[in-house]
Amino acid sequence: MLKDYLSQNVAYDMQMLNFTGQNIFVAPGMMLWAPNPLLLNALYESFSIHARNMIDFLCGRRPPQFPERPVAQDYVPGFKYELDQHLLDHYASLHNQQLHLGQRRIAEGTGKLSPTEMFAVYNWVRAAFEAWLDALPAQYKVVQPA
Repeated sequence: MLKDYLSQNVAYDMQMLNFTGQNIFVAPGMMLWAPNPLLLNALYESFSIHARNMIDFLCGRRPPQFPERPVAQDYVPGFKYELDQHLLDHYASLHNQQLHLGQRRIAEGTGKLSPTEMFAVYNWVRAAFEAWLDALPAQYKVVQPA
């Protein structure tokens, strides 16, 4: 189960986070100008979902409805990567952005992460993921998440 989750879910979340990050940011902290605001919003929402999934995975957060879902510590016991208060605040904003279609929709320009804040989240996830990959035991290195 752990190898399957790694190759199917973790790899997909990182691929999507990298794809959205590379298509949102034209330079560190500078967002892409999109001729169609719906395209930018779709990238923004996807970024929020996959960033949250990776933060949950790397920080060992299992959703109550899926207590058996693997987390980074199932592969690397004791793995920990510093998550400071700023990133915890950004995490809460990502959660609200994921609820975009619900009652708690965030009005344009209020409560959404700025490009600089999104870039900080992106960099944290990438650094934490690299540290986790470096510590990953050989039995899981056969499956390399992208």
